[in-house]
Amino acid sequence: MILPCAAVLFDVDGTLVDSTPLVERAAREWAAEYGIDPDEFLSDAHGRRTSDRVADFLPPDLPEATARLDARSNDRGPGRGRPRGRARGVTAGADRPGGLR
Repeated sequence: MILPCAAVLFDVDGTLVDSTPLVERAAREWAAEYGIDPDEFLSDAHGRRTSDRVADFLPPDLPEATARLDARSNDRGPGRGRPRGRARGVTAGADRPGGLR
């Protein structure tokens, strides 16, 4: 794929899009599947790799548990909602020099 652009902006920390509610919802659903207290799981989950946090609760020979949580976190299907963000504000300056498109 060729993406003609002058720059690319990556949002990996929630600056542009706040995915926290979606990720927490996915974690709560996932924790219930594995009999884990969702509040305890989430209490130290932010800022950590999913696999590291899952390993705090499940044996390391369950990589499918991490894959399942990742899949839930990325699910944007019907009823799952959309992340809140500032995409409109980012593209609003596209007509100005140096603006993002």
